[in-house]
Order: sequence, then C-alpha cells, then structure tokens
Amino acid sequence: MKIRWLLSAVAAFSLLAYLGIWGYSLMFDNDKAGDPLMEPSAESIPEPEPAPLPPPGMRAVPPDSEPVSDSDEDMVRRLGFELSGTTVDPGGFLVLSAYGIEAPEIITVSNPFGVKLHFYQVEDHLSALLPVKFTFDPGRYLLSVEGGGYQESFTITVRDRDFPTQELTVEQSTVDSTIHNESANTEYFSRVQPVKFEAVDRPLWSDAFLLPVDGSLTSAFGFQRIVNGVPGERHGGIDLAAETGTPVLAANSGKVLFADFVALTGNTVCIEHGLGLKSWYYHMDSLNVTEGETVGRGQQIGSVGSTGFSTGPHLHFAISVWNIYVDPQLLLNAELKV
Repeated sequence: MKIRWLLSAVAAFSLLAYLGIWGYSLMFDNDKAGDPLMEPSAESIPEPEPAPLPPPGMRAVPPDSEPVSDSDEDMVRRLGFELSGTTVDPGGFLVLSAYGIEAPEIITVSNPFGVKLHFYQVEDHLSALLPVKFTFDPGRYLLSVEGGGYQESFTITVRDRDFPTQELTVEQSTVDSTIHNESANTEYFSRVQPVKFEAVDRPLWSDAFLLPVDGSLTSAFGFQRIVNGVPGERHGGIDLAAETGTPVLAANSGKVLFADFVALTGNTVCIEHGLGLKSWYYHMDSLNVTEGETVGRGQQIGSVGSTGFSTGPHLHFAISVWNIYVDPQLLLNAELKV
C-alpha cells in the first residue's frame, strides 16, 4: 500500500516538473519571437527612416507608378486655347493655339482685329496666326474663342508705336503710270490681291527668316508716306537699297504663289511659307523662279532692280499674314514657333 502511494506521488511530481519545464520554454520562445496576438508597446516600435527627397525637377510618385515627366504634365495641362502673348505692337501678330480639339471648323472666334482666323493642324494641336494691322490705335481689345467644349477670353493690349512720316519726290510720269494709274491698280488687285488669301496647310519655314538682300535700309515698316506733297498709304514693308543685279534670296523656304511683272510693283514674287504667312519681293530687275515652284531658304529668286513704282534700284521686302502686312523685323531674329 505504501509502495503504491509512493509510486503515485513520484508520478505526480514528475508530471508537474515536466509541465513546469514546458511552460517556461514556451514563455522564453514568445519573448524572442513576439506574440502575434499582442499589440507591441510604443517604446518597442522603431522610428521609420525618412523617405529620400526626389531629385530637382521630379515629382515624388508611388513606388509602383511611372515617373511623371514635364512633357506628361504639359499634355495634361494643355487643353483648350492658348495665346502666345497678350501684348502686341501695331503691325505685329500673335499665335492662337487649340489643344484637345480635332476639327478646326468647330472653332468660332470673336476677333476685334477684323481678320478671319484659319486653324491648321501643327503636330498635336491646331494653330492660327492673328495679325494686328498697323492702323490700330493703342488700347485693350477683347478676343473670345470657343469650340470643342472649351471657351476662353483674352484681353490683348496694343501698345503705342510711333510711325514717322517720310516725304518722297518722284518723277510725275512714274507716279502717273503706277500708284495714280487706275489700270495699274486694277491689275494689281485682280492678279496679286487674291494670292493673299491662298495658303498651304502646314508650316514650310525653318529657322529665322533671312534678309533677302545685302543692302541699306532706306525706308522702314509703317512709314506714313507723302509723295510729291500728297499723303499716301503707309509703307507695308522695308526698302533695301542695293546695286542693280544684286541677288535677291528667298527669306525662307516655301511655295511660289506669284512670279510675274505688274505695272504697280514691277517684277514681283510672293512666297507662301505656310498657314497664310507670306513674303513679298517688289521692283526686281529679273526673276529666277516660276509660280508653283518650291524654293529653299536662301535660294536666289531674282535680282535687284527699279521696276514699277520706284525711285532707284532697291528691293521692297514685305511680310503678310493673309492680307495684313506685319513688320518683317519680327521674323528675322528667331524661328517662329506655332
């Protein structure tokens, strides 16, 4: 009996010892691994390291996202209408662009400068040239445009510009056969004037425009002319004096729309550079191109002369946007971006 009791006591003691050792080992393991069911204390949470700053010019993005470049942001931002500027001189021009609009015919423009705008596809957008005639008074003008669900208004400030007066003395026989001659004016307006409304639907120019002849400036753009004491029209271009026969070069690449003699302007060439932008060359002695021909920037198109209404050998060089003459100097220093 005593032996049985003693064996039972030993077995019970052994069981308790085993359970104690197992429980201790379990607690020790949990201290090392951490109990997943227990919330760790604040003191045990390590401070996260700050995220590195993005390099200059880049925006921070989630790790799984593609970087956002400046060009991507421009594409998101460029929807609707943009104007190249809000100030302009009389005899200047602006560029009106439309983004996110595919059909130019749905665009309507309320233009205070009295010219119908023509939009053409240029890369990913539509563009139109907006000329401001040199007869506009300084002040603020409102331009409104809408189409494709977009609508925008721009206030354009026309700056004050002084156009000097130039007095010319010309042989009366020359005056009578040209600017004061009805048939000469009729010829010009029937043959040359319609060319101003023709256009190529894409830019043909590259780089800045060239001065077409190496000569001396004798008459600037916009001069108010008085011929033999009689007030005449404003000068729509610049006059470059040079010896007869001096080569005349194409100011930029384009398509020849007119190349012929007319009584008013003599041997005349008109080159379309795209979007209604044209260059004009008057009074030449000879012509080296024909209508419909494609010419390159700097290609010889004629030679200096004194034909038509002229007081001596020179080239009258002009730039027009449609039927509005603009200052040629605006295109000589940098390439026109549309």
